[in-house]
Amino acid sequence: MPLFVPKEKSKELIEFLKNNPLLKDLTKKEINELEMITHLREYKNDEVIIQSKEPTLAIYIMKRGNAFVVMGSVEGKGEIIEKIEEGEIFGEMALFENEPCSVHIIADGDVQVLGIFKYDFDALIHRNKELGIKLLYNIAKLLSSRLMRIDTKLYKNSASTNQT
Repeated sequence: MPLFVPKEKSKELIEFLKNNPLLKDLTKKEINELEMITHLREYKNDEVIIQSKEPTLAIYIMKRGNAFVVMGSVEGKGEIIEKIEEGEIFGEMALFENEPCSVHIIADGDVQVLGIFKYDFDALIHRNKELGIKLLYNIAKLLSSRLMRIDTKLYKNSASTNQT
C-alpha cells in the first residue's frame, strides 16, 4: 500500500528527483508535476518489492538502500542476477507491457522506493505530451544502457566458459 510523500519532505524529494537520470532535462515545473503522482513505499530486509509471475503496476526509483533482482525462488533457492542501487529505476516494463514480471525484486536491508503507477503515468502523458516524450526518451536511454551492461556481462560469462 503506497504512502503519499508527506509535504514536509517534498523539497527533499524534488531535490532527489531532479538529480535522477530518469528526470534529466526536465524543468522545475515538470519535476513538480511528476512529484504529485509519486508514491513512497518502505520495505524491510528480505521483503518482496516485486513478485515474479505477478503484474508490475508501477515504475520504481530506489530512493534509499539496495535490492536484489532474483531469478527463481525467493526462499533462498533463487539466483541473484543483479543488484539495484540507490537512484536506479526498475519495474519500467509495467509502463509498456501488461505481462507478469519474470524476476523477484527483494529488499537488501531497509529500503525506500518511489513508485509511479502506470495509470498515473499514462494520465500524465495525456495531459502533458512534451513531458511524456522527455520521460519516455530518458527511459529508453536507461534501458539501452542496461541492455549494453547485460550484453557485456553475458559476453564475459560466455568467454570465461569457453576458456575452461
